Order: sequence, then structure tokens, then C-alpha cells
Amino acid sequence: MARACLVDAGGALERGVPDYRKSQDDPHYEVRVVNPPESLNQWMKQGAELGLSRSGTVRVWLCGKIIAAESEGDCDVHCARQLTEEEVFYATVYLFSIGQRWSDPDQGEE
Repeated sequence: MARACLVDAGGALERGVPDYRKSQDDPHYEVRVVNPPESLNQWMKQGAELGLSRSGTVRVWLCGKIIAAESEGDCDVHCARQLTEEEVFYATVYLFSIGQRWSDPDQGEE
């Protein structure tokens, strides 16, 4: 039987947590700890913010502009860099872990 994966993104963008750890005692769950990619750490140091579009895709904002995005459409419109799968996975887990959703009133605004 496959185990469900519980993901812990931590409370901040910090390195140094093991890539994953499994609960050997529980046949139903695996706990996976993810670390932010270095690119996200660098953007956060510069003051960037992570957010979700109305369609639920990840965006990285800096100084009121989208500098990177999950959606090809956002990248084309805003001349932004396409986020990697690793960046999208971490950002999505992180945003959900702090309670942000695509349907939040301030999400998806340009």
C-alpha cells in the first residue's frame, strides 16, 4: 500500500532541513520536509513576495512587479522568468502552510 505524503514547508524560507524523513512506524503516512530553492531565498532577501493568481498559479512579486511566474501567460505578459517545478512545488506548499489561498481577496491582483 502506498503511503500518503504529509509535507512540512516550515515557517520560513530556511535551508538545512533534511530533504525528507519517513515515519517508519506508520504504514500510512510519509512526512516530507522540503527546502526552498536558492533562487527563492535570493528573491526573498531582495524583498520579493510569493503569491497566487486567481487561477491558483504561483507568482513572485518584487517592487510591485511580477518577476517570475508559474504560468506561461503571466511570463509572456510581464516579461517574467518561468518558475521551475521545484520552485512551484515549494512555493505552493509554503503558501498553503501559511494559510494563503488563490481565493484570498488580495491574491491575483495586478
